[in-house]
Amino acid sequence: MRSATCLPAALTTTKRRGILTGFLALAAVGVSVFSASDARAEKFRISLETNPNHVKNITIDKYVEAVKKRIGDKLEFEIYPSSQLYKDRDIPRALRQGAVEMGVPGTWQLDGTDPNFAITSLPTFYGMPEDLILDVTDGPVGQAINKNAEDTIGVKVLGPWMSLGFNHYFMVGRKAEKIEDLKGLKFRIPGGTANARRVEIMGATPNAIPWADAALALQTKVVDGLVSTHESINVAKMWDSGIKYAFEDRQWFSQYVPMVSKRFWDKQDADVQKALVEAWAEVIGQAREDARASQVKTRNGNIENGIEVITASDDDLKAFRQELLKHEQALIDTMKIDPDLVKMAREEFAKHESGN
Repeated sequence: MRSATCLPAALTTTKRRGILTGFLALAAVGVSVFSASDARAEKFRISLETNPNHVKNITIDKYVEAVKKRIGDKLEFEIYPSSQLYKDRDIPRALRQGAVEMGVPGTWQLDGTDPNFAITSLPTFYGMPEDLILDVTDGPVGQAINKNAEDTIGVKVLGPWMSLGFNHYFMVGRKAEKIEDLKGLKFRIPGGTANARRVEIMGATPNAIPWADAALALQTKVVDGLVSTHESINVAKMWDSGIKYAFEDRQWFSQYVPMVSKRFWDKQDADVQKALVEAWAEVIGQAREDARASQVKTRNGNIENGIEVITASDDDLKAFRQELLKHEQALIDTMKIDPDLVKMAREEFAKHESGN
């Protein structure tokens, strides 16, 4: 078979050389175009455990657009919701190995890798207002945790943590009007040693189950209820899985940490790195507002779908917080949370309580 570049013998040597030169020039252009396109189209896979209607996913959609606004098509974004690639608890390993470029796991899914992420689930934070918690996680405490995570996990933390909201108890068959009414129940928790211990101190049994499996755990009576947020309950339509009651105790404020693989980050030009960080700074403020508004909206939506909501009294919460605080030092020691970071957080809260 004759080669595609074989030239007719009748052509003069000069013409043959000219045509060959043309072929080579075209080939060079083709290689150049392919290389440029290939560089622009580097994959940027984002793995999310939550479904497309969740406030986290909606924020990531906005984030991707903010990055594109800065660097055009240099990255080819692929968003994988609903644990299609990884459950959030597996994100640190996937990022470290370079198996995915970005994840936004919850702090409770990171404390096994870096225990300091569990700080906001300690009794010191129980019942504290959202704005004060954000002051702590945005300030020196959160910045120190981020820096340590970058070194130990092998990631780049893009900026402030994203809010989800306060966690409460949601039950299938028992209505609770005070914390004591929850004793003896089995609760799905999202993970985290401090979260498990809080449930145990209350007299119930914790069971760490990924969100993707939570509905099945309810339907098969593996658990009697969930520790979750109004947002997550509503988006997943958990009333279809039997949830009838909510007991609001604002036990813990859950947040997500935006992380990029260090392997990916180190390969990028300065303009891409800058765009990834600046785009997060652009969307995080609105993301928090959206999360706050969504908790109110979805709470109302849960009520409309038959979930009865009971809010714990201030006296009940204060009494239980005092009980929880008796166990805090043991948690800090067991989990190896940096005591200096806890001290800094306590001092921030003390300033707030004193009005300074």
